[in-house]
Amino acid sequence: MSTLYYNGTIYTMAAPMDKVEAVLIHNGTIEKTGSFEELKAAADEFVDLNGKTMMPALTDVHQHLVMIGKKLELLALDDVTDIGEMKKQVKAFKTNRTWNNILGYDENNFENQYKINIKELDELTDKPTLITRICAHAGVVNSAAFDALNITKDTENPEGGYFERDDQGS
Repeated sequence: MSTLYYNGTIYTMAAPMDKVEAVLIHNGTIEKTGSFEELKAAADEFVDLNGKTMMPALTDVHQHLVMIGKKLELLALDDVTDIGEMKKQVKAFKTNRTWNNILGYDENNFENQYKINIKELDELTDKPTLITRICAHAGVVNSAAFDALNITKDTENPEGGYFERDDQGS
């Protein structure tokens, strides 16, 4: 069965602001675009859009689209499975930004669910650095980051969160 959508603003997304008069859908797939007159003979069903806008769907299956965009210019670790390689990439990461922002750290990618700690991170970079976990709900920072934020051993946990501390409370 083919359905013809018409009488609206129909964007194709083939080029910026590209529009057509009608779109023919067959079994859930766009078959053709063009004018109402050229496509009406192929249609079994008609949907009058009454001036509404139609465009291809943008589907977010919980992918954090903003984070995907950020990964294009920041260091992303989500595919790294070797601890040595991860440390090498962190050490080599250079930007002209005040902070190093590194994304996608996932301890599940490493043997024994290895978690990098502040001391190791301090050895890799002296620039304020945040390594965000793959879920974007947690992260690891180095001493320079704590200094930049004026966070000390005596700083209270933020509302709704906490600082993971060692046995000495640091």
